[in-house]
Amino acid sequence: MKKQIQTLIEIGIIYLAASIVLESLLSGYPIIMLPLLGVTFIFFATMIFGTLWQPRVTEVTSKMERTFGKNDDLTRLEHLCAFAIGQGDAGAATQVSDRVRALAFAAAAYRLKTSLQALRSMSKEHLDKLATSIGDQQMLKILTSSGSFVRKGDSSVLEEYLTTIEGWTS
Repeated sequence: MKKQIQTLIEIGIIYLAASIVLESLLSGYPIIMLPLLGVTFIFFATMIFGTLWQPRVTEVTSKMERTFGKNDDLTRLEHLCAFAIGQGDAGAATQVSDRVRALAFAAAAYRLKTSLQALRSMSKEHLDKLATSIGDQQMLKILTSSGSFVRKGDSSVLEEYLTTIEGWTS
């Protein structure tokens, strides 16, 4: 916002200087002076509009990073889900999928009374041992899946996975 204000002040100073120079040079020729002052006004009004419009465009794309702090993870996750499901943002869908997997690993580690590190290595190296210790096919699917499972306009898979994780935490 400070840069925007500074740019507007600079544009205003340059407009004032341009108006004074045009008026002093063309004061004897009002037929030429008035259209040139009009063109100058339109040119600088376009510059001001461009300055005010530019941050609005970037505000939409980086809204999440600026409005949420690191301490507000639940609200950030909510907005990530909105971007992933509502707008089909691939990056947000990947982040949501990774966070849901992290929750699944934490719930499984809690229930199996093992460390997260051991559970993660078991999911990569000893899949059969993990399958027997977990016993739940849905939870096993969450833990061993890779990539994004969140799709634009479809929250059913996400809800199903979260319900499974909730069942494991109780």
